[in-house]
Amino acid sequence: MGRKESQGLHPSQLTASSREPDRRLSAGRLLGAAGIAPRKRLGQHFITDRNLLRKLAELMIPAPGFSAVEVGAGAGTLTLELSKLALRVIAIEIDTRLRTVVDELLFPATSNVSWIWGNVLEIDLEKLISGAEGEEETSWVLCGNLPYYLTAELLYKVLIPRTNFSRLAFLVQKEVADRMAASPGGRDFGRLSLWCSYRGTVRILRRVPRQVFSPPPMVDSCLVTLDFHRSFPLNPSEEESLDEISRHAFAQRRKTIANALKGMFGNKKVLLDALDEAGIRPDSRPEQVLLEAYIRLARLRSTLRASSLPGQNMP
Repeated sequence: MGRKESQGLHPSQLTASSREPDRRLSAGRLLGAAGIAPRKRLGQHFITDRNLLRKLAELMIPAPGFSAVEVGAGAGTLTLELSKLALRVIAIEIDTRLRTVVDELLFPATSNVSWIWGNVLEIDLEKLISGAEGEEETSWVLCGNLPYYLTAELLYKVLIPRTNFSRLAFLVQKEVADRMAASPGGRDFGRLSLWCSYRGTVRILRRVPRQVFSPPPMVDSCLVTLDFHRSFPLNPSEEESLDEISRHAFAQRRKTIANALKGMFGNKKVLLDALDEAGIRPDSRPEQVLLEAYIRLARLRSTLRASSLPGQNMP
């Protein structure tokens, strides 16, 4: 049975000899063969261009010796390309309707791919890769064509606590990519930009037009990577202060930094003294403050909290 004859059939109706050609089908034809429609609430937009999938995988996996955790693996078309480059791939997908497609059409014989059917936000990713066979011999990439609804929450999940991943490589909305790569002073610079620049080096590698997705989303996407630094200027306790400062500052972007952080340093004088020592003008807007200044302020706040007297605890 050839590929043309397989359209409209349930995957279980395909013979073993027909499955190898069908592994090269687009996501649209795979889902059509299984009678599965993309779900809007899950943000499902599948890439239909196989050449693009191959190029994206090549950009996501930076060198031989890497393994990958893929988020939002869908029907496994990008997973298949990743499996050709990575030592191993752990694919995570929440939509169990796609399991039949994956099991029957794509991966009956792909030995370096394993699947987890569940919500990535509920999975301990650090435990997942630390418990993987051969973990000590490989570097890990967290990658995928991210459903738009979980992008921000997932990014903060792997940016704010320290991680054992070496790289993030995601296809995201162009607006999110711009925010990840933004520098201080521009309107796109915010909490996400701050944490991306603190944790690593961000690069926007490729713009992907909406027309290559099925169904097409409302906006274009970009492939963005973040390669993690090997060390950080703050210790974990000081990073907690950086997280608190960044949340307060960018939750009230129209306020000055002094007004946005009011109440975080005990009283106004302590706050103004801390801003002065960190080299931050109190009338600056949060997006105008350099990362280095936020780092100094976080270190000061952590020190002040540690040295506060009983009954004078800083918030």
